[in-house]
Amino acid sequence: MFSAIRKFGRLTRSSIIRMRPSLPMKKRPGSPQRWWQKLWSLRGAGFAIAVAGVVSIIQLLVAVHGKLVILPFEVRSDQSTPAELGASFAQSLSVALNEYRELFPSKKPDDQRYVVTSKNYADLIQFFMAKLPYVEIPRTSPLNKGATVLEAIKLGPVSIPVSQLVFENLAFFHEDTLRGSLEIWGNSLVAKFSLGGGEKTIAISASKEQGYQFLIRRAAVELLQEKKWIEPMPMKLSALPMFKDGLRNYLDFDTFAEDRFIEAARENYSAALQADSSADLARLHLGTAEYVSTEPATIAKAIENFSLLLGGGQYVRAARIGYVASVLRYINREGSCDGIYRYLLPAFQVVRSWQKSDEPPSEIDELLLWSTAFRRAASFLFPDKSCATWVRSLVGEDDIAKVFGKARAGYDKALKQIAEPNRYAEGDVTRYRFYILLNTKYLLDDMVDYSILTKHPDSKVANVALELGAEIQRQRDKLPVERQRFFAPSIAGSVADSYLRLARIKEKESDPAETMRLVSAAVDQLRIAQRSSEPPTVQWALFRLADLELGRADASASLGWLMKAYNGLPSFPGAFDESYFPFGMLIEKPARRCEAIDLFKKGSAAGSVASKLLLADALRRQGNGSAALAVTVELRASIDSSTQWTGGAIGQKLSFLEAKLKPKNRKSLDLKALLQQLGHHDAGKEFLKFDIFELAEIAKDEKLLTTLKGEILFPAYYQPKIVRRNC
Repeated sequence: MFSAIRKFGRLTRSSIIRMRPSLPMKKRPGSPQRWWQKLWSLRGAGFAIAVAGVVSIIQLLVAVHGKLVILPFEVRSDQSTPAELGASFAQSLSVALNEYRELFPSKKPDDQRYVVTSKNYADLIQFFMAKLPYVEIPRTSPLNKGATVLEAIKLGPVSIPVSQLVFENLAFFHEDTLRGSLEIWGNSLVAKFSLGGGEKTIAISASKEQGYQFLIRRAAVELLQEKKWIEPMPMKLSALPMFKDGLRNYLDFDTFAEDRFIEAARENYSAALQADSSADLARLHLGTAEYVSTEPATIAKAIENFSLLLGGGQYVRAARIGYVASVLRYINREGSCDGIYRYLLPAFQVVRSWQKSDEPPSEIDELLLWSTAFRRAASFLFPDKSCATWVRSLVGEDDIAKVFGKARAGYDKALKQIAEPNRYAEGDVTRYRFYILLNTKYLLDDMVDYSILTKHPDSKVANVALELGAEIQRQRDKLPVERQRFFAPSIAGSVADSYLRLARIKEKESDPAETMRLVSAAVDQLRIAQRSSEPPTVQWALFRLADLELGRADASASLGWLMKAYNGLPSFPGAFDESYFPFGMLIEKPARRCEAIDLFKKGSAAGSVASKLLLADALRRQGNGSAALAVTVELRASIDSSTQWTGGAIGQKLSFLEAKLKPKNRKSLDLKALLQQLGHHDAGKEFLKFDIFELAEIAKDEKLLTTLKGEILFPAYYQPKIVRRNC
């Protein structure tokens, strides 16, 4: 401690002075003041605030330039209302107007219309929808740049309308300003508003039960008409909101590919037509939304709506395209000659109006439909089609090869046409190419089918069709994932059919090894198809997998696919005795046989061979022999005329079923020999042993029954009695 004191005593005066803290020096008179010192002065702070205010004002004026500015509505009421009601109403009106602006965009400076959305479909009519809605917001309209509201600054529970105050005091020259009041008296809601200065006031009223949203929708359409913000006004004001909702639903369907959106679109378009039955634009949209369906009844409604527009008017060309495309889609989905008799003649009248002399049309949309019309007509010239004579007179050709040739020439011309530089936009070329390649693939398939039916199978064309399908599949796989679900979603199923056509040809050439290889390749493709984004394609693939596995005598695998296809339907699997499932059999519970029959009917309608076999058996056990026999007759005709491989096990199963229903067929069957052919303890063929068991029971062959009871491994035999014969 003392040493420290002595050390401190030795400190000099200069050292002590250096240890003192620095004190601010007085500014000498006349010395310059630094800029940062000026900034922090009172006068400098005022200057900075002024600059910031000017910048904010400029930013505000730039932000609202050319836009429709909607100020908060003044609220007058004899009731207690929220403080933010006027601002919220203005904000909702802005949203409603901007949605119209988005759906009805303006033309570009070069007079080219903006496309509403980038269509994902290769299908012609769904691509054609991109050109809708055929109305627009004029470029000179303030709504062209959008509607906006001025946001308030919130400090806790308090809102300070700074932007509004600045705008009203400094932007007096902004004419596109909407001011209004919202009056709430008793059960009445009234919105009064005007645009700019000195213009008339528009008043809209509604009841409280109708609500504020109704009032906003009415206000939006009144403004659109009063200010001529839509050109042309396509329908009555009462129909316009429903039409707008329908278009929004359709675009959501285009984006998400969910059926609920297209169903909502149809409902809203229909509501718009109920409000204005003369709204041709709504009818055109409704027809397009109905065309998207896979149900023939809905597609028939599309045909009707397009036909009502054929007489003339603004949309006649679009209506002709829609009409022909819908007829072709209906014929394809409905499958029988009924659609041919009802619709093909007027469709061909439109198709022929497009061609010059006998040459294909020049416009790409018309050219593609012209080609597809001849392709579909050719498929009804097959020997097994009852309407072949009528179609032959319609197309004016006796030789089906010439009809195929017309369709092929049209597709070839279309491919050359879209390859011409700068003739079509790149996105359009992609869609057209997919459409052409797909339909060329289908045309080649029809040519192969015809060659098989006429006993001159053309394996060369069959291989070309297979290669083209594989190429389409490769091109689809290169697309972004979000677009793959739209482009050729069922191409894997089409490729599977090509493999099965070749398998049928190889089967006739007695090449079992190559036949089974091709069938396995088809199964692989169907496994891909059952992952499709289209529910009908998925269900079709599941039923086809069940049929192929049954044809390969793997009843257990067949049943697995069948159960997956039926899964989710009412009464499944409660209508069946699940103890039979491990053995590859569906055996209905007698008490719930009618429910099982209903399920089998659904599968049969979807084209499932396995379901038809089970349906006929269930009807027979129900005691309805005539209905069961009708199913077997239909099934025999379809198998005998099939151009694709079906499998020996299915043919054998059908023969057993026919023997159960027709006594004369039983005489030719040697049941003991058939049992020996099936082998012992072959789990895959238990379902066929079950048929022999039933035939032995019908024949009352006790010796064979005793043998079968020792060999058949499935659980206790079903109850043979008839229960609830009439469903």
